[in-house]
Amino acid sequence: MPLNLLEKKQAEDRKKLLEERGVTLDKLKKDINSAATKEPTKEELAYEIQLSKLQKSINKEIKRNIDTIVEEGATNDKLDFFLTVTLAAIVTDFASRITLFNDTLYDNTLYNTLGINNIPSNITKEMSASWIKENVDLIKGVNQRQVSQIQASMLRATRTGASTKDLQSELNKIFKSGRNNVSFIARDQVSKFNGQIDRVKQMEIGVKQYTWITRGDDRVRPEHAAREGMTFDWDNAPSGGHPAQAPGCRCKAKPILDSIIGVKTT
Repeated sequence: MPLNLLEKKQAEDRKKLLEERGVTLDKLKKDINSAATKEPTKEELAYEIQLSKLQKSINKEIKRNIDTIVEEGATNDKLDFFLTVTLAAIVTDFASRITLFNDTLYDNTLYNTLGINNIPSNITKEMSASWIKENVDLIKGVNQRQVSQIQASMLRATRTGASTKDLQSELNKIFKSGRNNVSFIARDQVSKFNGQIDRVKQMEIGVKQYTWITRGDDRVRPEHAAREGMTFDWDNAPSGGHPAQAPGCRCKAKPILDSIIGVKTT
């Protein structure tokens, strides 16, 4: 991608700074690979565990008050507490953990090597607030649908005269589906948030393009597998979005630094 005069001057200055600091191209490539391959796997697992525990408590409370919930179509104080205070506390905590993971990764690799300060904190705060709201809404949505499905199943069982065993089997499937949905949300949202921070951090330091990187396993979408190693512009998302934007996508964006140091790094 062609650089304008100002960008060329900035690239020349940064290249000179790297040379003065003794930063080699190999060192820079190593940092690029670190930023592109390291994942918040610990944070993802811990988030899934915490949300799964919360969902287990929610399901237990629903089972304990199932008749009231079906008849009145309402929750109770304990369920409301789980889905407001407890849920918000968990999500807020993990927004901080994921941000810290990404900050530490970039501070110790690209930002440190390039001599660049971190992005303004207000940007990550806005991103965190949006992510927290989205996650709270997603988990609440799972439980709202779950309660509606339970109501429908119990009313249908009453009309058809279904056996207690059959009804219990159907309810168990609903609860299992809810747990699975929550687990997927946890995994998907950690990857998505980390990818969003990647994008902002790369663009803030002048990165215009990235190389699409996949996990290279059989869970990768065929259309994403076809993008492995391809170059994309941050300002022009491909069909389905940038890496980690599509549901369940675990792909990463490997930054191309040519535009900010004036040296080919790919």
